[in-house]
Amino acid sequence: MGFEAQGTVRLKDGYHRTPVYWSKTRKKHAEQGAAHGLFKYLSRTFDLNVEASEQKAPVPVSADARARLNEMVQRKILTGFGYEELGKSGADHEILFQMKAWADVPGQPRLVGPSVTARSKKESQARAASLLYESISHLDKAPEPVTIIRPLSTEAIQKKMQRLRESMEQVQV
Repeated sequence: MGFEAQGTVRLKDGYHRTPVYWSKTRKKHAEQGAAHGLFKYLSRTFDLNVEASEQKAPVPVSADARARLNEMVQRKILTGFGYEELGKSGADHEILFQMKAWADVPGQPRLVGPSVTARSKKESQARAASLLYESISHLDKAPEPVTIIRPLSTEAIQKKMQRLRESMEQVQV
């Protein structure tokens, strides 16, 4: 499941199509990618003088952050995580949601991420989770593999040496 978008513009000399932009989670991100592709093409083709800051594509929110936090709970790295809604602001047709994400780590005080603002509750949760995961992702690293070294007995060393000598004799023949 995912979303695809392709931008098309009709010019005097024909049509220009962008590559297909794909987003795993949001139709909006695919559409924004296609729009950005058209914008880049038109700005190059018509030598538009556009500020560099206006040319940047929107940065999609990591949709995997919530899933990764949930996986950390399942692996018992975290005992829980959630969101705290700090409030809403703006006009009825342009409500902004302010949110923070939190995580409980065993044996530590609750970790709270920075406050974020977005146009929907779902988007604010995704952004808050993304920022929280960035700050605690070091906990998600797998531990280094442990190599157990056990001493060999004299007899075991002698057997290994004998096998080594035999294999060397076979090579020399």
